[in-house]
Amino acid sequence: MLVTLSVFGSNTLAPDASGQLAECRLRKLGDELYEYTPKRGVSFTLTATDLVRRLVALAPPAKTHLTSFHGAYAPHAKLRQLVTADPVSTPSPALKQRPVKAPMPKRPRLDWATLHQH
Repeated sequence: MLVTLSVFGSNTLAPDASGQLAECRLRKLGDELYEYTPKRGVSFTLTATDLVRRLVALAPPAKTHLTSFHGAYAPHAKLRQLVTADPVSTPSPALKQRPVKAPMPKRPRLDWATLHQH
């Protein structure tokens, strides 16, 4: 199990700022019990369901941006045009010199009945 954990306060799992693996602090006690021992603080016991629930809560929601820009790089900043490069409108010469490949001819399609004939 690859787990990045850190404990802030008691009984709270949160991602470690360094992103280091803290699996060595997680110990299996029985069939459904795990003990987590933080660097500082009191160790606590979790069931497998609670552990998975807390780990899933750490994952970002699907289709969300993980990078946000502030200041001059913000999407609607007035200074953004001054600090970002203008898009190149002319195609590069390397794209003009590329030969165009001919499309591959399609193979004839065989129907199901033809394939099952002996």
